[in-house]
Amino acid sequence: MLYSLHHINSISPYQVIKDTEETVRFITDDGVEYMVAFIEDDNLEIDHAYQLVISNISKTKTKGVDIKIGQTIAAIVNSFFIDNQNVLLFICDISDSHQAARNRKFSSWFQQYADSSSMTMETEVILVEDNAYFISVIYCRNSGKALSVSQIFHSYIHDLKSKLDY
Repeated sequence: MLYSLHHINSISPYQVIKDTEETVRFITDDGVEYMVAFIEDDNLEIDHAYQLVISNISKTKTKGVDIKIGQTIAAIVNSFFIDNQNVLLFICDISDSHQAARNRKFSSWFQQYADSSSMTMETEVILVEDNAYFISVIYCRNSGKALSVSQIFHSYIHDLKSKLDY
């Protein structure tokens, strides 16, 4: 299991429900529905690596600032890291050119709600024509593979960037 629904709901301000083994959902006070999914990723060739997908299923905007969204997503991510061997990749969606804002928001949530003594987030930016791709990796510091994850991530990004230089 990639998450514990019991653990999530014990610390989340919004009620989170299981959708699939890899997916959960929650609805905000404004009625906006979010889906959070963990998709197995083999690009980095690291065991227990997953991409984090956060999707506003309702396609409507939240009115004002809703701090409970970040707290709920943090509860979901924290539950994912109960297994300290897990690795999470987060790639900001570029479809509407708001990827920089998404990166700032996610980074802010991580700084506010993550246990920085046990988790690390590293972010790289890849520029392709007029688009900036923000890619982050999150892993547990006390994992036996922490140094390896960091090195593999940065090497992977370096390889991608070098291919773009041609």
